[in-house]
Amino acid sequence: MSKITYQTLLNTEVTEFCDLIGGFFGKIERDLYKDLEKGKKLNDLKKVIK
Repeated sequence: MSKITYQTLLNTEVTEFCDLIGGFFGKIERDLYKDLEKGKKLNDLKKVIK
């Protein structure tokens, strides 16, 4: 069995965007965990604020 590796070079704007989105989703995940630990209901947290 052989292994093949692919490599893609991305420009700086793309990698910076990916870093920002990763940080944003990490914050959302941590905030959701904190709210669930406080006893908030998941369905209430899913509601969209208008």
